Amino acid sequence: MIIFAIAMIFASTGAFMYLFRALASIFLGQLPDRFKDIKEVPLTMLIPMIIMMIGMLLIGVVPGVVMKPLTTALRAVGYNVNIASWTSLEGALKNSTIDLTLVFLIFLGGFVISAIMYILGNKSETVPQEDNYTGGEYPEEWGVNADRFNYSYSFYQPFKEMFEPLLEKISIDEFFASIGRNFEYMSATVQGLFRRGEGAVLLFSIGVLLLILGGWII
Repeated sequence: MIIFAIAMIFASTGAFMYLFRALASIFLGQLPDRFKDIKEVPLTMLIPMIIMMIGMLLIGVVPGVVMKPLTTALRAVGYNVNIASWTSLEGALKNSTIDLTLVFLIFLGGFVISAIMYILGNKSETVPQEDNYTGGEYPEEWGVNADRFNYSYSFYQPFKEMFEPLLEKISIDEFFASIGRNFEYMSATVQGLFRRGEGAVLLFSIGVLLLILGGWII
C-alpha cells in the first residue's frame, strides 16, 4: 500500500492547495477598494446560507444522518456496506474506523484555546491591513496595485520554485502543445479522406469489421 499512500498524500495536498486558494482569495489579504462599500446581504439571503452551514456541520459530525439511509438502500440492491455508528465511518481496510465526532471536538478545542488566548492576551489595536504584514513597505514599490495586493497573488510561487529544476527539463506546455499538434494532424488526415470520398469507404470498412468482431465475441 506504500504506492497508494504516496499517491494519496500528493492528491490530498493538491486538493487542499487549490481549494485553499479560493479561501485565501475571498477572506485573506488586502480588501480591494472597489469592495469597501459593499454591505451584507439581507436576512432572506442569510437564512439559506445558515441552514446549509448547519446541515454541513451536522453531516460532518454525525455522518450517519446520510450514511444510514444510503447503506440501507445499497444493501437492498445487494451491496455489503456498513458504517460503524452514527458518528463513525468504517473503511474497507482492517481497523480503519474514524470517529468524526472526536475529530470535531479536537478542532473545537483548538478554537476554544485560541479564543481564550486572544481574550487574555495583550490589548489589540486595529491598524490598516497593509501595516500588518508588509513591514511598512508599500505595494506600489513592488509593482503591485491594490487590487492584486492579496494573499492569493502569486499563490503557487513557492511550489513553482520548488519544482523549477524539474520543470526546466520537462515542459508541460510543450507536452500539451505536441498533443494538440498530433490531434490537428489526425483531424486534417481524416478530413482529407472525407473530401476525397475515401472517408465513407473507410467508415464502412470499420463498421463491417466491428460487426464481424462483435458477432465473433457474441
